[in-house]
Amino acid sequence: MRVRWPLVMAAGAMLLMSTPVDAASLTQLQQQQQAIRQRISSTRSAYGRTATQITGTASQIQSLNQTLLADEARVSSLTVKISATETQITHELAKLAATHRHLVYETALMKDQVLLMEEHGPVGYLSVVLGATSFSNFITRLLVMAQLAQMGSRLVTEIQATYHQQTVEKLALQKQKAGLVTLEAQAQAATNQVASTLSQQQALEGQLQAQALSEQHSITSLNAQLSQITQEIQNLLAQFASGFLSRRQLFDALYPLVQPIASQYGLSPYLVLGVITEESGGNSKVVSSTGAIGLMQVEPYTAADYGISPAQLYNAQENVIAGCEILAALLGPTGFPSSTWGSYSESMALVGYNAGPGTVDESIQQYQSNPSAYPTPLSWAYSNIGGVQGYATNIEALQALYQSWGAP
Repeated sequence: MRVRWPLVMAAGAMLLMSTPVDAASLTQLQQQQQAIRQRISSTRSAYGRTATQITGTASQIQSLNQTLLADEARVSSLTVKISATETQITHELAKLAATHRHLVYETALMKDQVLLMEEHGPVGYLSVVLGATSFSNFITRLLVMAQLAQMGSRLVTEIQATYHQQTVEKLALQKQKAGLVTLEAQAQAATNQVASTLSQQQALEGQLQAQALSEQHSITSLNAQLSQITQEIQNLLAQFASGFLSRRQLFDALYPLVQPIASQYGLSPYLVLGVITEESGGNSKVVSSTGAIGLMQVEPYTAADYGISPAQLYNAQENVIAGCEILAALLGPTGFPSSTWGSYSESMALVGYNAGPGTVDESIQQYQSNPSAYPTPLSWAYSNIGGVQGYATNIEALQALYQSWGAP
């Protein structure tokens, strides 16, 4: 159970702290702190957008580089293919030239044969050409001549077909070469465009990185300002730690700190201020005999369940955040929501805050085993858990008082 700290009622003479309470300064610091938090959030959002743009630009550059490499590889492959095609064309042209020379030779030979036939007549021509010494020898040589003529004719036909095919292939290769030249020009144009786009993207990436660095510096500077203001709030609250305070002084001093945090968790700031008054009397540095720390006397092992370290509990703002998280959980679906517990859900939550949720759960189970003895689980808890009734009723009375005062 947490330690209680005495209060002096705001009637008659009061023992006041040596340093006067400056609620206006605390309110101003709270407002500055909230403004800086908003600026940090806005700057972090801008930094996130800039980082996203940098990532997108880097992806575009990588994609452009891949496209450039693919185009260069394609151009290189086409260049090799063009070179091979040109070599093949040169080889085929050499073969055509040799065939042409052979045809010229055969044409000249045939002309000579015609002249020889005209001079000696067909028989004399055959005698001269074949060198026949008898009629049978003449016939044999004539057959050989016919075979040679047939072979020559077939050879000429094949040469003509080859020439025609090579001519067609040459035209196709020339057309392909023209297409490859056009494609190479297109690839070169694409390469130049990619290089230009790459330069622009790199320049943009440099600008974005500079902007991101500037925004990171802004975040660092704003965090430093936030730390300074938080320390000033802490120092102002520390003025309350050395003595007793009137409830009005405590309320005026702590309301600017509590209100935005309580609102964030859907809690009444007057309820939270009542818990602070009952738990610590506004002393942000106090530690109870059971180890509970700070304004809302949060147990370190309980704070650990919410991811809050013991060191954070000595900071007034972090301590109120931790206490509000615990209260909000107690009033939530797994705690004592009004939808189930009705008008006394808040009282049950205060009992749970003081005695621990486990103790309250156990008391509810005991109540359910014998419900006729008490009208409600709350009355059972008040009767069987020491001190919780006074604790809860004190806080509820303080809440009513603070609510009657309204926001300072």
